[in-house]
This record gives sequence, structure tokens and C-alpha cells, in this order.
Amino acid sequence: HRKSRDGSSSVELDPLSSIEQLKQPIPASTIISAVRKKFLSSSPSSVSWVQQFSAAGGASVVIDLMLNSSVSTNATLLSEAVACVKAMSKNQLMTQACSSLCDKLVTIADPHRAKCHPRCRAVAFDVLSAIDVVMLSDAGGGHKQVMNALLERKRRLRKDIAPSRFSLILDLMRQTSGDDKEGSKSAIILFHSCLSFLVTLVNNPSSDLDMRMYFRDELDRLGLWQILQKVKEKAKSHSTQPPPSSSPSTPEGGGGDEKTTSQIEEHHNEVLELIKHFEESDKADKSVLLDRLAKYKVSLEDPTAVFNGILSKLSSVNSSCMRPWLGILQNILTLPDESDSLLKLFVILERVVVQMSMQKSKIIIGDEPGLDLSTITEEGNGVMERTFRMKIADLERSLALMKESK
Repeated sequence: HRKSRDGSSSVELDPLSSIEQLKQPIPASTIISAVRKKFLSSSPSSVSWVQQFSAAGGASVVIDLMLNSSVSTNATLLSEAVACVKAMSKNQLMTQACSSLCDKLVTIADPHRAKCHPRCRAVAFDVLSAIDVVMLSDAGGGHKQVMNALLERKRRLRKDIAPSRFSLILDLMRQTSGDDKEGSKSAIILFHSCLSFLVTLVNNPSSDLDMRMYFRDELDRLGLWQILQKVKEKAKSHSTQPPPSSSPSTPEGGGGDEKTTSQIEEHHNEVLELIKHFEESDKADKSVLLDRLAKYKVSLEDPTAVFNGILSKLSSVNSSCMRPWLGILQNILTLPDESDSLLKLFVILERVVVQMSMQKSKIIIGDEPGLDLSTITEEGNGVMERTFRMKIADLERSLALMKESK
């Protein structure tokens, strides 16, 4: 320790020794606080300190600290650990270091994990959101790392538990959106972090219109829009109710209940703003999609008019296309009559055609690697067939889950 100019005591930290101290079962509050302040400081000495801390594996140690504190009865330790990780998510150097820890963060966030405090899960999503927008040296950057971690978590769980890479997020949102308990501040914060994470994923700068629409479609099948509608209706009914009577302040300057209520109300408003942003970006993308089709003078809501427009286009551009087009239509007639099976197949067909219309060189279906259209062979067709079968199974589970949510 050393004395600062104002006479107070501050902790002089060495990056390596601080890591060893953070590994202790119950680290000293002064150490956790000092590390947190280093993350938030932009001074040259702090930047150098963070670089050494990161290179020595400090990010993993800080996350482990939060993970261990989440099952502890020490509320102060939990609060300090959460604050430290939140500060780490605001430091770009540490966020880059965390990109290799996405699997661990997704594990913390997973609602199927036996025991974890909601605040820890919320902060795990906050860190993942920060990683998602970080541009790393590899293609896709932090966004790719985060998506891979979600996919890997899905593969580890039973398919009835995680039919989609987004299942764990939607499960948490269902749980927290139905929390009506008094003082449900942690639940609201967790819901906000989940939704903020989804908004970051969908609107990532590296994703194009097609991928954004595809993500929203996948979330729609999992029941996201029903969850958001439920939250909006709940907020509307809450706003029409008279405010709760505030308890008299204590001589020591109480009024804690009133402060908590105000904080919960503030978090509710932040959630509603996020929902509004998510809906507006969806509306904007749909508008762009309609603009792409505007040059075709047909009623886009009339199937017969669209069909006749396609015939007209084929006749004027290349009449040789008529034969494969007719083959497509003939085979569509033979698709299964069962409504859910038909829907699954049409979702896949729409996905393929949308990407072709955007002149993409690779077709991506679900979580599988892209199929290079320039090298379609018998082997390539086999890959596509296997991909279709896997995606149909995913769609079947997602549709079943959406029915349950309704």
C-alpha cells in the first residue's frame, strides 16, 4: 500500500500478483476494487498494466471469480465480482482477451446450469455483447466467436432442450418476463441484457440484410415476438395502475423501497426502448426488401400476380429457363401434404432463393458451412441433402416450441 496526496490508502498492484490474489477463495475487496479501477482507467500506466494482466490470463481469472461468487453466500463478494466483470467489458483490450472465453461465458448464461445468480448471467450477456462488436484479426471477428460459442452450447445439450443456438436466451427471457415478484430488479436486468444481446447479434455491422432477416425469422419461430408482446402488455397494464404508496423515510435517510421501485421502473423503460429499437430495425429492413421488389409492377401480396410476373420474366429473358422452372413447380406439387412438414420445407426453399436473389456465392442454411454454388457436384448435392435433413429437424423442434409459447 501507499499513501496518496489526500492521505488515503491505495493499492499498488503488480499484474501477476493480483492474478494470484484473485484466485484466492475469498479475495480481498481492495484487490477486486483496484483491478476494476485499472480496467476503467485510460492512463498510460493503466493501459500497460492491463496489457500485462491480459497476457497473463487475467480475463479468465476475473470471470472465474464471478462464477465462483455466484454460488457463494457472500453478497458483497458477488457485488464486487459483478462490478469488476462489467468494468472489464468496457475495456477494449480485456474484451478482446475475453473473445477466447465465449464458451465459458455462454455456460454462465445458460439457464440449464444448476445454480447461478441472475446478475452473473446478465453480466455474461453484457460481455458477450461487447465481444460481438469487436473486430478481431480473424474473419468475422468477435461476432463469429460468439455465434460459434452459442452453436457449440446447442450441440452439447439435448436437442429437445436446445433446438436452436438462441434457445438458451429465449428460455431466460420467458422466465424473467413472467417474474411478477416484488423487487424483481435482478430479473428485469437479466431480461434487458438478454434482449440487448439479441439486438447486438442481429444488428451486427458484419451482417447483411439477408442474415438480419434470417436471424429474426429464427427468433420468430422460437417465439420472441410473443415474449416481447407480453412484456409490452404487462408494461401497459402496469402504467395504468396507481403508484404504490411510499413508506415513510427512516431517521437514517431510508426510503429504500421507493428507490428500488424507481430503479425497477427505469429498467422497465429501458426494456421498452430496446423493444422499440428492435421493432423499428425490423420494419426498416422489411422496407428495404420491398424496395428491391418495387420495380416489378405486380401485386406482391397476390400469388397469382407474382406467378404471372415470373412467367413473363422467363419468357422475355431466357425461354430455356422455363423447363427447370416447370420442374420446380412439379416437384413442389409432390411435397408432403402435412402442414408442418410443408412449412419446414418452404422455409428452407425461401432461405435458398433469398440468398440466390442477393447473388451470394455461397448458400448458408442454418448453422452449416456455406455451400459453394460454383462447385455443385454429386458430392455437393449430398451435402445439401444432409444439410436440409438437419435443418428440417431443427425447424420441427422450433415450430413445436413456438406452438407451446402460444
